[in-house]
Amino acid sequence: MNTKPKTATASFRVDSFALETLHEDAKAQNVSINTLLNQLLLTYANYDRPMKRFRMLKLSASDFRHVLEGSQDETVAEAARLAAATSLGRSSSPSGGGLPRRTA
Repeated sequence: MNTKPKTATASFRVDSFALETLHEDAKAQNVSINTLLNQLLLTYANYDRPMKRFRMLKLSASDFRHVLEGSQDETVAEAARLAAATSLGRSSSPSGGGLPRRTA
């Protein structure tokens, strides 16, 4: 059984600075630019796009820690209860709270 994801060939025009940055990062990570670009596209497809759709935001761990430290315990506990209810499928989202993910 073949578990390798299906691929397609495409051609794009990209900003020269963005392309140079991709080359630098691919070299630093010891991966091909194709692999890095696929990882970036899958991140967009699996996370960034759904996050925008559901009006979510990215927050660094240190910023999240500051938010928690500045919040009252009961407020944090209520937010956790609401998040748990949403992730258990009691949300009003069309997907029932779960999104299919593909990996590189």
